Amino acid sequence: MNFKVPEFVKAAEKVLIAHPDGHTIEAEHAFFDDFGNVLMAYAQGRLKLYSNEVSIEDTDDLGYFSISDAKGRRIFAITNEGVEIAGILFSPSNYDFIVSDAKGNILFDVSKQAGSTLDLESRGVYNLIRSKERLSEIDSLSPRITAGINHIVTYGQSLAMGNEGWPHLTRTPIYGNKMLGNSPRPGSNADPAFVPVGGNVFADLIATTQANSGAAILTEPQIAALTPGDQSRGESIDVSALNQLKKLLNDKFMVDNDATRTLLSTNCAVGGRSVAELSKNATPELFQCVQDAISISKSVAGAAAIRHVATIYNQGEQDYNVATSKASYKAALKQLRTDIDLEATAVYGASNQGAFFTYQTGGSYAEDANQLAVAMAQLELSLEEPGWYLAMPAYPYHDEGGHLTPNGYRNMGCKYGQVLYHVLVEGKKWRPTSPTEITLSESRILIDCHVPFGDLQFKNVWVGNTATDYLNKGFRVSDAQGNVPIAGVSILGKSIIAIDCLRVPDPNAIVWYADKTSHAGNGNVCDSDSFRPMYNYEFDGARGMESDENIPSLVGKPYEMNNWMVAFALPLGWKG
Repeated sequence: MNFKVPEFVKAAEKVLIAHPDGHTIEAEHAFFDDFGNVLMAYAQGRLKLYSNEVSIEDTDDLGYFSISDAKGRRIFAITNEGVEIAGILFSPSNYDFIVSDAKGNILFDVSKQAGSTLDLESRGVYNLIRSKERLSEIDSLSPRITAGINHIVTYGQSLAMGNEGWPHLTRTPIYGNKMLGNSPRPGSNADPAFVPVGGNVFADLIATTQANSGAAILTEPQIAALTPGDQSRGESIDVSALNQLKKLLNDKFMVDNDATRTLLSTNCAVGGRSVAELSKNATPELFQCVQDAISISKSVAGAAAIRHVATIYNQGEQDYNVATSKASYKAALKQLRTDIDLEATAVYGASNQGAFFTYQTGGSYAEDANQLAVAMAQLELSLEEPGWYLAMPAYPYHDEGGHLTPNGYRNMGCKYGQVLYHVLVEGKKWRPTSPTEITLSESRILIDCHVPFGDLQFKNVWVGNTATDYLNKGFRVSDAQGNVPIAGVSILGKSIIAIDCLRVPDPNAIVWYADKTSHAGNGNVCDSDSFRPMYNYEFDGARGMESDENIPSLVGKPYEMNNWMVAFALPLGWKG
């Protein structure tokens, strides 16, 4: 690193300058302040900058460049061996992220190499930097909410349609959001046709409770008389998702309500069906429900501009039941997305490839037999397909042993709304808390993580309505010898999971999180997202809510919005 001497440096006879460490330097040129203190000197072909606190030198004997304090102690140096910070040398061969000058001299680095605690702290910082970068990447494929009517299709199984989600909670319409008919769902929960409740009209979007069979919307006395386990359809994820999305859009444009942009929901879900049964050309063709929802919506919209902007898809439980392979599930779901987009394009015109948002099937529905095949298919699709987003895993939301509670559905919907806003309004890509790399260092497994907001943390997860802390925080390691005993699981560098094993795992070991065998499809890892949703946790026993839903620490408070770690079964050495 060679410095050009500034022209304003005063020429002088040889000048003796006192160095902070006590020795003197014979300078050829020097520049002084008004009090006679040397600010800059040029001696023996090297430039030196001085202050009362530090000295900055371009020194050949050190290598390139150094900063020392007033006592001559070196704080920072770029040497022939690498970067030295407070006496610790970072070798160039270990750099993963660097800042360098125009000649390639390294000024700053973050190292990802496993080793000392300092290495892991730097590695953790690197993970957090990359997490922010990922969430800032522009999604140039997914549409924006620009039309007069922006149609969001919800499809899938029972956790999309709101089974056991009674009593419905979201009873007040807001922001001009609409649904097709007088309920988010059609009259039947199994008929291929989408027959809107109350006729072909756009009604204000609210949640309703409908009997498991039949179109009737239940009255409050009928809802209160329902017994635990009744499969009536209640609060559904699309209602709070669209409301949360529209609130954030309004906030961005600093208006009470942007009346020029309407959000339209149609919930076409059918309970207990595999992805194959929900696909086009199946028998019966339940996909007709999606086709009808699009065509009827176009008819009701009339001359108004309408486009399909997104699909929300909650499904996969039945595919665990019938042991669908990962490859088959991925292929079928990719085709299903394509068919929805083609249908919207045919009816609405132009290109209507909507963004595709899914959850990850898990909790009591998880199955380990094929290494979490459905959950892994959902994760891989989100990493491989453009405009495809895994919004969250299903396991942390309050449930009834499978189906969610009314608060569970609405909480999940708020998270969907937050993610939809990030993609459809901010125009940026999304990724939930998830592994990015798995490495082995002797008997310690290190899992580098993408962390959307804040730091990684361990937190009790709601299983049903009980806050639960699982053994090993939801992690399991298996190899040819069986399950590898684990001494402990910890968080290092704010973004790295360390699993300390009691023996060295085989090279082909599998690392599990939220598996069924040991953790009932749950885990205890999440980020520190402090996002405040628009809805609070509610309890109203008079409307038929069960007593275990009355959780004093939650009632009346905003839903927790942490981004929980996705379930996975991945080999050592995986990176993605």
